[in-house]
Amino acid sequence: MSKPSNKEIERYAMRRKEESVMTDWKFKVGQKVRLIPQAWDLTAPPGDFLIVSLLPKEGNDNQYRIQSVSDGHHRVVREGRLA
Repeated sequence: MSKPSNKEIERYAMRRKEESVMTDWKFKVGQKVRLIPQAWDLTAPPGDFLIVSLLPKEGNDNQYRIQSVSDGHHRVVREGRLA
């Protein structure tokens, strides 16, 4: 058996990194969640939202793009604001 090339090693490392990153998120794409209201955020409509995509972390916080089920608007929120 031949030794793997540097490119193959890099591809394997990237796949492993992507797999570990995706397991850090609490919610999955397509999952229905509720937005926890903040006193200062008067623009967030109450109700259900769908996870549209997983976004890169900001500091230690996971971020999501969510879409309101009632009005279809998208917003970006940190994981701590979802239930």
